[in-house]
Amino acid sequence: MPIFHNPQEIRVPKYSTHGVEVRAGARTLYITGQIAVDLDGSIPRGIGAQTELVFAKLSATLASAGMRFTNLVKTTVFLVRPEDYDEFIAVRSRILGDIRPASSLVFVKGLPVSPDLLLELEAIAAYEQGRDERRKERA
Repeated sequence: MPIFHNPQEIRVPKYSTHGVEVRAGARTLYITGQIAVDLDGSIPRGIGAQTELVFAKLSATLASAGMRFTNLVKTTVFLVRPEDYDEFIAVRSRILGDIRPASSLVFVKGLPVSPDLLLELEAIAAYEQGRDERRKERA
């Protein structure tokens, strides 16, 4: 399991962690930017629905590597509209709960593929053989 660092000398971020340490030997998964385009090519309307779909795709990608949200160590979010920030954070917080990977959020002018896309989320996850398996047994 990653080790999360929030030094006392720095104010703790509300939705993330200042630093995440991954032990040597852990498997690392680099997840490409997930956008809200469904299997049929449709794009949900609104930031809430798009955020739900992006996190569902992130979850599926993690699961394909035997990981889950608790394995996230870093996320980067690209939001098109600043006014969507509060709703994005609300949905993200509901999905991740108390999981707080190191995170960055950047406002961008637009995203490729479609002008209807409102966010993109990329991530890095790490799985420590043995330690993560013991943690699952206790859960």
